[in-house]
Amino acid sequence: MNHFKNSEKKSKFNPIFLDCIPSSKVDNDGILSTPHRFLLCFGSSKTCSDAYVTKPALSHPLSQKYQNLIDSQCENGPDIALILDVSGIVNDIDLWMVRYFVKAVTGQIFNLCPKLNTAIVSFGEEATVVKNFSKIFSLPEFSKALDLLTPLQGDRTMTYKGLRVTSERVFPFSRKNVSKIAILITHGENTPPYTPDEAARELIEAGVRLFGVDVAFYARRHGELQRIT
Repeated sequence: MNHFKNSEKKSKFNPIFLDCIPSSKVDNDGILSTPHRFLLCFGSSKTCSDAYVTKPALSHPLSQKYQNLIDSQCENGPDIALILDVSGIVNDIDLWMVRYFVKAVTGQIFNLCPKLNTAIVSFGEEATVVKNFSKIFSLPEFSKALDLLTPLQGDRTMTYKGLRVTSERVFPFSRKNVSKIAILITHGENTPPYTPDEAARELIEAGVRLFGVDVAFYARRHGELQRIT
């Protein structure tokens, strides 16, 4: 992931492109005064990279590793399911950040891959399909579905339910012979006693490439995301 220019002293900051971050919330280097962290985990190499929200800058595209994956799978797809944590621990600012993150990433992928299709699953104590794969992808409709998301009641984070609903009720409706990707975006560890391991394994065994994104100030889920992706 590219480092932000003129930030040698902040070399640990790995910005990812986002749109419409108000300038009042960033300092002169383009870093939020209280950086909001996205921890991106890539399952193939079991490595994670930090990403901090910055102001808009076209010079800071998607992680090169992620973009290479998308570039190689654009011919007929891909089909991407966004699995979003909207449990009660998620505050309005967290949700706002996630919306912009998802819109920016999806917009960039759509520019690269016009045949993209997406679905949205939300989860907290329960999980539901907010938007399933459609015959023709519409970016405005996708954005509208994101804007209607609100935090659910209850503080438990049932990640395994989000993964399972995605496996059972979303990907069966994906297109044949296209790349299948699931991106799990969450704010907290899966609430015990259940674990997301089996549900994640079911997705992967069905041919779905699973990515994990931790939205936090600290790497609370680093180990769990590495384990299941």
